[in-house]
Amino acid sequence: YTRLNVPERILLARRAKDRIDGIRMDLRDRISLRPPNLGRETALFEGALASFGMSGKRKQGMDEAKKWANAQVVADAMEMADEEAAPAAPGASNGMRRDLGKAIKDMKAAPKMQAERSKKKANKEMAQKLAESNFGIDADKNGVDAFAGKLGDVPSLSAFFRKIERTKEWAENNYYKLPIEAHNYGLIKENKFWLDFAKHEGEAGFGSRHLGEAAKSFHETMLALAVLDLPFEAKEHKMDIEKTKLSFEAAGRVIAFHREIKQAKVAVDRPPLLVSQSFFRNDDRYRMENGEKVDKFVTDEFVAGVVYGGQVVVTNPTSSRQKLDVLVQIPKGAMPVLGKRATGTQRIAMEPYSTQRFEVFFYVPATGGFPCYPAHVSKAGAVIAHAELMTFKVVEKLSKVDETSWAYISQWGTPEQVLKYLATQNLHAADPGLIAWRCRENKDFMVKVLTVLNSRGIYHATVFSYGVMHNHAPAVRQFLLMQGGFLNGCGKYLKSGLVTIDPIQRRAYQHLEYKPLVNNRAHRLGAAHRILNDRIRGQYQQFLQIQSEKASFDDIDQMSTAYYLFLQDRATEALARLDAVKPKALPTQMQYDYFQAYAAFYRSKPAEARKIAERYADYPVDRWKERFAAVVAQADEISGQAPEVNDDENRDEQQAALAAKEPALGMKVDGTEVTLDYQNLKSVQVNYYEMDLEFLFSTTPFVSSDGGGFSIVKPNRSEQVRLAAGKRTHKFKLPRDYQAKNVLVEVVGGGKKRSQAVYANELQTIVSENFGILTVRHDKDARPLSKVYVKVYAMTGSGAKFYKDGYTDLRGKFDYATVSTTDIGNATKFSVLVMSKEHGATVLEAPVPQR
Repeated sequence: YTRLNVPERILLARRAKDRIDGIRMDLRDRISLRPPNLGRETALFEGALASFGMSGKRKQGMDEAKKWANAQVVADAMEMADEEAAPAAPGASNGMRRDLGKAIKDMKAAPKMQAERSKKKANKEMAQKLAESNFGIDADKNGVDAFAGKLGDVPSLSAFFRKIERTKEWAENNYYKLPIEAHNYGLIKENKFWLDFAKHEGEAGFGSRHLGEAAKSFHETMLALAVLDLPFEAKEHKMDIEKTKLSFEAAGRVIAFHREIKQAKVAVDRPPLLVSQSFFRNDDRYRMENGEKVDKFVTDEFVAGVVYGGQVVVTNPTSSRQKLDVLVQIPKGAMPVLGKRATGTQRIAMEPYSTQRFEVFFYVPATGGFPCYPAHVSKAGAVIAHAELMTFKVVEKLSKVDETSWAYISQWGTPEQVLKYLATQNLHAADPGLIAWRCRENKDFMVKVLTVLNSRGIYHATVFSYGVMHNHAPAVRQFLLMQGGFLNGCGKYLKSGLVTIDPIQRRAYQHLEYKPLVNNRAHRLGAAHRILNDRIRGQYQQFLQIQSEKASFDDIDQMSTAYYLFLQDRATEALARLDAVKPKALPTQMQYDYFQAYAAFYRSKPAEARKIAERYADYPVDRWKERFAAVVAQADEISGQAPEVNDDENRDEQQAALAAKEPALGMKVDGTEVTLDYQNLKSVQVNYYEMDLEFLFSTTPFVSSDGGGFSIVKPNRSEQVRLAAGKRTHKFKLPRDYQAKNVLVEVVGGGKKRSQAVYANELQTIVSENFGILTVRHDKDARPLSKVYVKVYAMTGSGAKFYKDGYTDLRGKFDYATVSTTDIGNATKFSVLVMSKEHGATVLEAPVPQR
């Protein structure tokens, strides 16, 4: 049907009338045990057409076809009015227009159009009149569904329903897209750039030549750019290049990076392989030069009993892969340590232009001169490179001591020298553990050392652990706070005189926000509250675990509890928690005010919510400003104003604003009174369709009488009802001649259609669901009604099937479930028609009795 053009659809509707009598007879033959004639009128043609196959896809196709047909008639009628009187050129579209003219003529609308077709202006006026009068189609005579009002009154939908986004978990980030557990001291480390910034006095613009060192991460780069005194918009600079010379003239503050290539000398007779061997003191291996850590090699004297290391570096400067054997020995008379051997050979494969390093550790127990066989590199049994021969001079005490080194000061320096070194030198190359023996022997010295280390942000577990030995509370507190395993065993929260475990400060917990969130249940299911969202449930359980380990709730805890209760729609409990909050004890006031505005809607106090929100009308943070604006908009809507969109990306605000502009129509029938609830409508059309209830029931027993099928037939009666502006409800009585009939009432307006079946009866039906017994009584005096006809259909896996029929007994009872010829096990539910000649008829559904 939906694939047919307009004339074919009109012809199809007419042909249906010719075929409907045969269809009715076939249907009647398939209805078993036809009841005797009760004196009711036979079904009208329109009722039969409406009752046959008007559910599911066919109904949807009919509605869509009707809408398309109306739109097509408008377009074609206007186009025909614009044409001259000359014959139309042959073609499919012209043929459709000729067929359309013939169809309109049959409907008593085309004669006037054809009579004036030679006059273009008159034709346009005619087309306009036809459009205004629904193309001259008389709904009462031609059986065409007429929309209420003019076609122009049907609004176009500006937007459709937008599916809500998935619930997201939101966290407050101090660093861009970085979780709270990553906010630690390792995020931005010390370097020369931050040293320059720390030394900056603030008198002139800040800049540093070491800007490149502050680019270890995105966050460090952004912070570095933030502290530079550079303009946000660069001015136009001048740059000239003349031969090999570049001249640059800055128009403002800039940072310029430049790199140049200089000529270097080529080494003469360079060896195929390079081998070097160096020695260092293990406890004093590096020194700081210009803020960088470099090796501190020993070349002259070695101290007996001190651990030294030997470093062998092999370089392959050739373009070919080399398979080599490397031989490394410690000095003669030395003792290997740290798992190394006195003599070791290692086979390696070196890629082109690569370098490899080997280390050995040893100490010499006695003084004197000890030769060291140099490192040798061989290939295929032949030595191809070796390091220089070296003789170790081992002494009891160095003749020339580096009194500035940490290795010397930590062991031989005075306490004052140690403290001075810790306070003034770069401690990245110094091991505070070397002075642990001093901290063990002297508590006062330990306290001074800890004071210096704290001031420089240095923590060393060994040094601080001696606070436990000396019972020094600050040192013990700092030591325990750094023992993650110990703190984890103490629970989520702990408050004591020595240490306080705060999950927020430890970055083990943070407050999270969940939006958008719409719960599908307003009341609890079962004995306990259940949170279906796994992430919210986990977050809430973590919060409860923390609160269970506290002695009492503080005001922030009360606020947090109220928030999680609001998330679960437990408004009464949330309001009680919110009332327990002391706002003056909170670190911030804004969040509390938002909670109060939110709670004011639950307390039916929109004016109070607006008053709170208006204080933040000019709040500088857009996110909070928009939230308070939404509170004001909601309060205004409650007072009768139209919904307002404050955030173009807010789905709820947009949906509410569009819904307020969309026409709405609702209908209910109580007895003989019809009540219409409407919005944005000026008028509606009310159609009345008389129903043969028994015939409708026999054809579609389980299809509710929604009236959709009646849209292709003419109503028995139509009325235009005007709706008052500024109101939302209109009531009217059913016409007197329909107050005692079974009739379907249909209301159409603004592109909306509502319908309801009205059954005229004086029947009181009572169903005993567990036993399958129907009792029929008089509605007014409750006397049993006998000889009332009852027809039952059963819904099975293969569709609706006739099940049984019969009459009520003298008690007014009828067993609708018991039958000997059909298995009740195939039925899922029953549809029951109750029909009395004197008292009317009704339809009800009944369950299958439990067995």
